[in-house]
Amino acid sequence: MYKIPIRFILDGITAWKDLFSGNSITFKAVFNAHIATSKMVVFWQKKINKLKQSFSQLKGVYTGSIVWQYFIKKTNQVF
Repeated sequence: MYKIPIRFILDGITAWKDLFSGNSITFKAVFNAHIATSKMVVFWQKKINKLKQSFSQLKGVYTGSIVWQYFIKKTNQVF
């Protein structure tokens, strides 16, 4: 997720450079792309949070590591 802020910064530098060079079309395009990307990130973050909430409300779901139980603790009993 660290790539998005870096990309926003680099795109912003390019957009401002083009704006000062007289190319306002690039500036508008980058601005619109940043708005669309921000909306998409917010949308997917809300969707992920809803899924996390619905999983946390399930009963009988094992939240531990089956690999840890079987290979490290050497037990077949998970629940």
